[in-house]
Amino acid sequence: MINEAVRAGKHVYVEKPLTLSASDAEVVADLVARSGKTLLVGHILQYHPAFIALKELVQQGKLGRVRFIQSTRFGPGRIRQDEDALWCLAPHDISMILGLTGRQPESVRAHGSYFLRAGVADTVNTRLTFADNLEAEIAVSWAHPYKQRNLVVTGDEGTLVFDDDQPWDSKLRYFKNTLTWEKGHPHLKEGYSESVFVEEREPLLEQTKHFVECIRKSRRPITDVREGLSVVNVLEAATQAMRDQKGVPTKSLDYKIPMVDLKVQQKLIKASLDKRIADVLHEGKYVWGPEIRELEQNLASYTGCEHVITCSSGTDALTLALLAIGLVPGDAVLVPAFTFVGTAEPIVLLGATPVFVDVDPVTMCINPDLIAKGVEAAKRAGCRPVGIITVDLFGYPADYTRLDSICADLGLWLIDDGAQSFGGSVAGRRVGTLACMTTTSFFPAKPLGCYGDGGAVFTSDAELAAKLRSIHQHGQGANRYDHVRRGLNSRLDTIQAAILLEKLEIFPEELEQRQLIAARYARLLKGVVQTPHQPHPETKIHHAWATYTIRLENRDALQAHLKSLGIQSTIHYPKPVHKLAPYEEYPTIEGGCPIAEQATSEVLSLPFHPYLDEESQMQICNAVRQFVVGRLTQ
Repeated sequence: MINEAVRAGKHVYVEKPLTLSASDAEVVADLVARSGKTLLVGHILQYHPAFIALKELVQQGKLGRVRFIQSTRFGPGRIRQDEDALWCLAPHDISMILGLTGRQPESVRAHGSYFLRAGVADTVNTRLTFADNLEAEIAVSWAHPYKQRNLVVTGDEGTLVFDDDQPWDSKLRYFKNTLTWEKGHPHLKEGYSESVFVEEREPLLEQTKHFVECIRKSRRPITDVREGLSVVNVLEAATQAMRDQKGVPTKSLDYKIPMVDLKVQQKLIKASLDKRIADVLHEGKYVWGPEIRELEQNLASYTGCEHVITCSSGTDALTLALLAIGLVPGDAVLVPAFTFVGTAEPIVLLGATPVFVDVDPVTMCINPDLIAKGVEAAKRAGCRPVGIITVDLFGYPADYTRLDSICADLGLWLIDDGAQSFGGSVAGRRVGTLACMTTTSFFPAKPLGCYGDGGAVFTSDAELAAKLRSIHQHGQGANRYDHVRRGLNSRLDTIQAAILLEKLEIFPEELEQRQLIAARYARLLKGVVQTPHQPHPETKIHHAWATYTIRLENRDALQAHLKSLGIQSTIHYPKPVHKLAPYEEYPTIEGGCPIAEQATSEVLSLPFHPYLDEESQMQICNAVRQFVVGRLTQ
């Protein structure tokens, strides 16, 4: 029935469990993934306000390292003939436990008792073992004289109890019990207990509202088809364990949390995207179609910049800017040591010299205090210091107020490499207007990205704009075959412009979502790892949040841990540019770049995009927290 509904183009709200076998669940999961439709499994307790509050407290580290989870579901009930107590009652408990841990158990043990009917277990005790020695126990029975529904989560620093049989003001309680380990033995110190306020809301209504919201905004439900498949996998393993009376490993899932998920965005705008692309195909103007001019005008309007010249990539954009400003061999350009190689690459290709300057320890952008040292290093190398290329790393705009003043005093020009910061701003001035020229990239993973390569140069200088337009068309003059300067072939394809036009329409809303997701990361990871600096409102700096990049000493081990859980992560960047083989010969400031070098050994970018759902984000943060807390308690 589920498959028929999905094939008919319907969104599906299915009662638990998703299916009665993992193989059937995999078929459903594959069909839903290919259809783009929304499927929600009715694991209703994941939408219970008390469980949501409990989960948030666990994620915030209220319990320290979680050691044990126990869930009980007893009560007199209708004795079923087509399923046992495990499949009837335990899906809710398994769903909550998987929601808390963010991963599947490594193995499952289960024992069933058959009091009323042969072959149909009335009481089942199940034990889940996770990778970091976390244990969870589930006890379910319909042969019990009174109702009992509770979830107990115990950690090193306390216990949370969700008792659904209690009135709303007592459904969730916190017990401050401190667990310490001495010579391998646990010692429990009892403390106070208190009720945790939970707003009274009907879980079924909350679940239904969530389903509708996910359909409207093309978002993944908390209990989506993947979560439903995970629950069925555990149920199936427990059934086998009851039969074989031994531990059974659960099936590994191929699902991953990607760094960037462009499919959700594409689903939202697919109709308008298809029309835009169809218009280009119909007109047949694949180069210099009208969409190019429309995009440049819209980008200029968005940024407040007077001239925008689109091109074929972010690296080409920098190359065009340097050619337009007249960079020649013997010139030196100051660049941050902590950036992508594409910042320094065009300088070297044009025969000039990059001078590597260390970064600010807070913002990771070029440190204005070290510009004078960069000028000195350029002169020692026998070069003419002519300008600075800033990089708004990870989306954080550099300190343009100070850099403008320094450049004016030293006679340097300033170019902004805004490949990661499009959409950011300083004191109301958007990236694109903060330097004499700003370059950006439309690589698919950027805040505003196309479906291939693309870039643009922004300037309000009419003379520079004229040069840029000429250079990016082979140095063209009055007509196609009049070439007045050296140039490049660096045009943006019309189809990519058409795609960017549609993406620009939803870009402001996506920026708002980036702010919310970054704030949630900061809240969930506070005190766990070093999180990115968030600009204070008084600074009037608006972060574009191209990535969310944390820092910790054992970065490589965390990345391996996340990979084992199907969570992608990326190191931006594993080496500072001055330590890369082709750039080691170029000068660095006196004293070197220790901040950049330390950062490259600690940074790790977590999955981040405007459509990262809260459930996935909590899974990521839980995995990070469990790793860090586990290391501290080893």
